[in-house]
Amino acid sequence: MGQFGDTKTVEHYIPWIKNISREELYKVFYTPPLQEHCSIANFWRDPYHYPQYLNIQNYIGKINGEVNCAYTSQMAKNFNRLQKAIFYGGSDDEIIEPALSSVFNFWKPTTQPNTYIMLSMKEQDVYLKDTFGLRTMDQRNAVVTMVLANTLHMDWISKEDIFVKYIAPYLT
Repeated sequence: MGQFGDTKTVEHYIPWIKNISREELYKVFYTPPLQEHCSIANFWRDPYHYPQYLNIQNYIGKINGEVNCAYTSQMAKNFNRLQKAIFYGGSDDEIIEPALSSVFNFWKPTTQPNTYIMLSMKEQDVYLKDTFGLRTMDQRNAVVTMVLANTLHMDWISKEDIFVKYIAPYLT
């Protein structure tokens, strides 16, 4: 669903980010130069500046189907051709903020500063409006979401026990 937070890992790669508040980062990230050259800017989904987010034609907005582009309908068709889609999240993810954005949980868009209401996948507009086929796939039981407590971002592929138990069974 996107990124809205500057984690220690992000600060490692973009040190200047710690000098700007999360609530002000949209002013930098929603500029053409950063949209073109900074991947986190393409994933920045500011719930307090949602109209601006929709106007910048960023990557995550296109993928989520929130921003129409030339290939939006084709992406939805392709997504729905999948037999199954598995999304993983770790409650302690040190890279993605909010951590469960990877399983389509995200902050509700609002204009009220410091109002944080987490919406689950089924409460998100991308699900309710079926912008890229998530609801359609979920209704045919083709969406699997897994959230593990005490799991970091890279644990899914670096810890053999997690890989064997949660990922390997879905590989064909």
